[in-house]
Amino acid sequence: MSNKRFPLPATGGGYPIVVAGARAVHAYDRDALTTITITLSTDAEAEANGRRVVDLIREACVAGDLERVAILHALFSSIACRVPEFHVLVHEVIERGDRAEIVKVLDLPRRGRGRRPGDTFFFTSLIEHVMEAEGFDKATQAVEWLSRHRQELDLPDDFLPGAKALLNQHAMLGEYFQLWSSSVYVKPELLTLMPPELPGVPYTPEMIEKARFPPRDGSTWPHGIVVEIRPPHREK
Repeated sequence: MSNKRFPLPATGGGYPIVVAGARAVHAYDRDALTTITITLSTDAEAEANGRRVVDLIREACVAGDLERVAILHALFSSIACRVPEFHVLVHEVIERGDRAEIVKVLDLPRRGRGRRPGDTFFFTSLIEHVMEAEGFDKATQAVEWLSRHRQELDLPDDFLPGAKALLNQHAMLGEYFQLWSSSVYVKPELLTLMPPELPGVPYTPEMIEKARFPPRDGSTWPHGIVVEIRPPHREK
């Protein structure tokens, strides 16, 4: 994905990214206390996960699939904003001037009410939790279990989507959940130095220097990591 107006930016020179996520889900009590252990790793599996995340973000950007881009950005914001194809997509969206698109892609504060993309991730993680807890091999079994136990569950807004909607969400987000809940390592050569520079939010030389890896001032990693730049929200 490259054109004369918005060519792909160069990669390399910045910090590597190591992330891991976890989400505590209890079908009967969302406030139940639990202990979660997160392990950060740069081993071969984590690196493969990182390459897959970058590929998913790149594919969604090239396809112009704003829904998938928005979800991937919400889950892997520090990675997504440094994928070259994301830069191009952001500049194209800004050029079109569609506020709804800009808000969706950059996950900016929204006007009015509505479910955020990350909300559907709750049900995906819930399905994964039920599959593990009940020993199910298929998501359809977990969805059937949720339907049977509907009245016993502690759900956001006391809302449970229909079986078809749940399975569609899981089909789209299942791999994202597996990656998000694993250790993910992305090498600098796959990423740009910094996120897209947005109108009205120029980078300063100091910001650029702090984003370089290894640090030129002799400090140890991590140091001054720039992972995301967002413009101030202004109400019209």
